Amino acid sequence: MRVLMENLMALQTLELTRKAGKDEETARLRKLIPDPILAHYDRLMVRGKKGVSVLRRGVCSECHIRVPTGTLVTLAKGGDIQLCGSCGRYLYLSEEELAAVTPQPAPPRRARKTREATASRT
Repeated sequence: MRVLMENLMALQTLELTRKAGKDEETARLRKLIPDPILAHYDRLMVRGKKGVSVLRRGVCSECHIRVPTGTLVTLAKGGDIQLCGSCGRYLYLSEEELAAVTPQPAPPRRARKTREATASRT
């Protein structure tokens, strides 16, 4: 799913900059994206909105609403694509944000003292 979102982000960049001579690149990217996803993206773009929003610190960069933690974890795992619950745009998690969202392993826990161990010392 990560590659799909990168293709969708590249398509958006090409379409927003409207560079001449990029029609074949745009057509190539459109062939790589499934039709239902492309249809939703096109509906947003026709309305003058971006189809993909970059997440920054867990916040949608288009509507500025915090995204639920479960959505962030799903995006970090790369298991599925996600839509913003507020504005309906596809959410893109950049490499920098991916590193920030990925949980770090917890430090090893120390053994707890039992009552018998503390009582035998006194």
